[in-house]
Amino acid sequence: MVLQQTKTIGMLTPEITNPYFPELIVAAEDEMRRQGYTSVLANVKESLPSSEAIAESLIDYGVDALLTACARPDDLFITRLRKAGVPVVLVNRAHPALTDSMVVPDYEAGGAMVARHLLALGHERIAYIAGPSRLEPSDARLRGHLRELSKAGADYSRIAHVEKLSIEAGHRAALELLQTGSPPTAIAVANDFCALGVLAALPELGMRAPDDVAVVGYDDIWVSSLPSIRLTSVTTHTARMGELAVRMAIDLIDRGAVSAEPIILEPELRIRQSTVAD
Repeated sequence: MVLQQTKTIGMLTPEITNPYFPELIVAAEDEMRRQGYTSVLANVKESLPSSEAIAESLIDYGVDALLTACARPDDLFITRLRKAGVPVVLVNRAHPALTDSMVVPDYEAGGAMVARHLLALGHERIAYIAGPSRLEPSDARLRGHLRELSKAGADYSRIAHVEKLSIEAGHRAALELLQTGSPPTAIAVANDFCALGVLAALPELGMRAPDDVAVVGYDDIWVSSLPSIRLTSVTTHTARMGELAVRMAIDLIDRGAVSAEPIILEPELRIRQSTVAD
């Protein structure tokens, strides 16, 4: 594979029912075409214990490098591929065993950014809907959020963990959080997809955002800016991340290397009507 290039790059992505990942994929594939490469895409279900078999099938296919957007702490095969001379670039998610060859957002900074925004608006009862703890982006966002609340001396006990960051899970979690004796006045959510479920739950309780409950998502997927939604969210510059990951992979291929300097993208809070009324 290293000696005979096929001008193909393999890409592992999580379930593409989440609108976040198609944007990443399209940007990566566009950059590959510009650079004279084609992609071999594999969709990996989060419920699978490991993506090792799928990754190895791409290697057997003969790809020149591998991008993985679904790395998990127990994916030890990533290190083995690196040692075998396969260029591997982590995109979207870091891996505890690797500190280089990755293009990832600073998720912890983004989580802190959300908390500061809600605190600045005067909210004291702030809830958080967190994703699966086995996924580093979810953990990092929560760490940043809780750190800022703790620094401000605010209550940070209102945390709902969901197994899957889906619209349905956000809807259920919001109903539970908002029907307690001391409901939150703001809800931060680990991704936009789940935050859409929170927004859908509000009318059922006679509430609206931001008058009764401020809602903040994460990822800034395209539907978040629609006039009927206008969800405040944190952008991770998804398209830029895909482009940079491809360029890093091609650089590794050209140099016959497996290691590159990491790229950490700074997040940006995009404030819309779900937290600040017009």
